[in-house]
Amino acid sequence: MGPTITSMDLIEKAHRLGFIMDLAADIDDEAELAKLDDEATELLETLAAETPDKLDALRAVFLRIEAETKLIRQEEKTLAAKRRAREGALDRIRSLTLGILQGRRESGLDPKVRTETNTFWLQTSAALVGPEDPALWPHRWQRVKVEPDRKAASEALKAGEAVDGFRLDEREGVRWR
Repeated sequence: MGPTITSMDLIEKAHRLGFIMDLAADIDDEAELAKLDDEATELLETLAAETPDKLDALRAVFLRIEAETKLIRQEEKTLAAKRRAREGALDRIRSLTLGILQGRRESGLDPKVRTETNTFWLQTSAALVGPEDPALWPHRWQRVKVEPDRKAASEALKAGEAVDGFRLDEREGVRWR
């Protein structure tokens, strides 16, 4: 048994087979046609022998990577939950620190506290409060986000509508079970 050919080798052989068929259409020389026929037969035999095992191997690799992707996605969700929990802890710590300094001020003590390594103080800032519904905001304070409606465009093109610069590209994919 010879060396195992790679997936790329199989793709190249399939392309070569198509090229041979195109060449054969323009050749009248019987000897040249016989040579091309022999090469095409050899390519077909290789593709028939090697393709099923290669497809099974590629499917196995795909399924493994797909499982790893799902695992990573789950880990991302877990990490996001941990991040949110820590962000909540940060908010609680800020609130406790604020409460201590406000309590000092209300007690008549200086709300500015110096430790050996840090200084803590109260600072006032402004935050905008407005309606949750953007439609209730004055027009001059609204932004409009324009984005394409791909579904509507696809449906229109499938229905036969023609618009310059737009087309439906068909793609070939693979399925297995």
